[in-house]
Amino acid sequence: MFSLRTEATNSFIFTPLSVSVTHFMFRLQIPNTITTYSLDIPVKKAREQLRKEFMKNAHIRDPRMIDLLVVKVCVCVCVCVCVCVCV
Repeated sequence: MFSLRTEATNSFIFTPLSVSVTHFMFRLQIPNTITTYSLDIPVKKAREQLRKEFMKNAHIRDPRMIDLLVVKVCVCVCVCVCVCVCV
């Protein structure tokens, strides 16, 4: 479902790309998530909220911290999906 990099990069080229890819992957999954969990929220509103959550950390420029946040988001989503599926 999600691909995680196992090592932090020292390059500013890959880190913004990983954030963009992560945001794009989540954005594509919003309609499926809404359907799967029968959520009563429009897709447009969910995408706006996703953008708002990503923009909270837009001020961070340290590549190590950005990598950490990308991995943290992916792990949290995977855990949430596993918990929801198992219940």
